[in-house]
Amino acid sequence: MKFGMKWEMILPLALFIAFLFFRSFSDSEYYLIQAGDSAKYLVLAKNFPYHKAYNDQFYIVHPPLYPYAIHFASYFVEDHLAGILVSIISAAITFFIVYKLIILINGNHYIALGSLSLFALSQVFIQKTANVLKEPFAIMLILSSIYFFVLFLKKGKISNIWLSSFFGILTGLTSDHVLLLILSLMAAYIIFVGKNKLLPAAIPIIAASLSYALWIFARIYAYATNEFYNVGLDGTVVNVSNWGLRQLLSPVFFSDMASIVPFRIVLEPSHYIYAIAYMLNLAIAPWPSGLRFSNIEVLFSFRYILQSVIYTILALAAVYGTFKILKSVFSKGIRRNGMALVLILFVIFLSPLTQEVASNRYTLTAIIFLFII
Repeated sequence: MKFGMKWEMILPLALFIAFLFFRSFSDSEYYLIQAGDSAKYLVLAKNFPYHKAYNDQFYIVHPPLYPYAIHFASYFVEDHLAGILVSIISAAITFFIVYKLIILINGNHYIALGSLSLFALSQVFIQKTANVLKEPFAIMLILSSIYFFVLFLKKGKISNIWLSSFFGILTGLTSDHVLLLILSLMAAYIIFVGKNKLLPAAIPIIAASLSYALWIFARIYAYATNEFYNVGLDGTVVNVSNWGLRQLLSPVFFSDMASIVPFRIVLEPSHYIYAIAYMLNLAIAPWPSGLRFSNIEVLFSFRYILQSVIYTILALAAVYGTFKILKSVFSKGIRRNGMALVLILFVIFLSPLTQEVASNRYTLTAIIFLFII
């Protein structure tokens, strides 16, 4: 479905202005630079290009590309603002990538504008963009790689494969979520093409894998040459001699940190319901703080009548969208079904939520696909 050419250009531009407004004038939680990942990123950026943090040791918890980006941005503004600048630029690029991706896989401008409206008003994304966090940067790289990969599968042109590979390589040097990107590219290939494009389609997957392998080898070297290393929360030194695959993928899962960050899969439904509900949290009508089933009657008070209406509509829309996608899968199959890919990508990027300790930062990319559904 298409608007007239004039409105097709004006409406996304108007949404983009609102998108930038909410992010440019949002409060930055400046105190976070005193602890947590924000402080680490600023220290790593200052120690460019050595990627050293605690005890002047090579830092192996987070890959180096995001601190490098902060370092180069700090030539223009001071380091804290440089981190926010990287986040805002990344979010702005993501806005247009999301628009192009939706049009590519679905062609429906109404879905595109609706999704961008939710993205522009998303309280979670506004908060993360206004802080020194790598997630906006990583999401931009992940979605760019997926977009150019799908563009190749649907339109051809080997240049799209190289672009997808380029962003896949950068993702491998930015976030462990490159593993989810690799699964996403595989899913896109299964849906949009058969065996005839296997070799070129494998290039981005191999490129992202090799890029991440370099980072894995850095962790292996650190574990193999040290009995203790500062890979725990906030630089806690832990025994790394008993490392395995789990610790290669996430250094916080050493036994010394088990009481704080347990490796445990959660099947409790409320664990997922709360997280997915807060994914829909909008700046114009934020959820009441501390909302749980035990105090859900608060949501139905006169004070929160706007939230009750908005989130009821959004929940029903999400359920209806999911129903339509599943119906199309059962009636037509998944081959060349763009919305089926959206649902699969939502599940893939939601998978970190299966862990007992899972910040909403770990599932930010899933929110994009929830908005599209």
